[in-house]
Amino acid sequence: MANLINFKVPVLLIGTFFLCSCKFNNLKSKRPVLRSAVLETEARYGDIPLPLDIISFKEIENGFEYTSKEQPDVFYQKVMELYGWRLFAAQDNILIYEKPHKAAVVNFSTKKNVYSVKVLCASKR
Repeated sequence: MANLINFKVPVLLIGTFFLCSCKFNNLKSKRPVLRSAVLETEARYGDIPLPLDIISFKEIENGFEYTSKEQPDVFYQKVMELYGWRLFAAQDNILIYEKPHKAAVVNFSTKKNVYSVKVLCASKR
């Protein structure tokens, strides 16, 4: 019986390690694609900040959308001024920022502590 227990413990530990490493490698393989998309968008919209803990990301016409666990209203109210934006209007789940020749709209909703955020940017004429 003692030999059986001595055999089960290492097998159980190795199996657990193997399963954890498979899950980690799967997550690790998805992160570079997400990071690449975020970096491309930051290059295009360099003056609109993005939080670090982005879960999913998609570029859309005139902007981008993403999901994150960070509250977008708190995040953008902290950092947009550092990027030269001025808060023009805020109501419920919409923040509107402006610069002399640009405007940005941040629209967000929440579901189960995950925020869906859409950021649109346009030149003023």
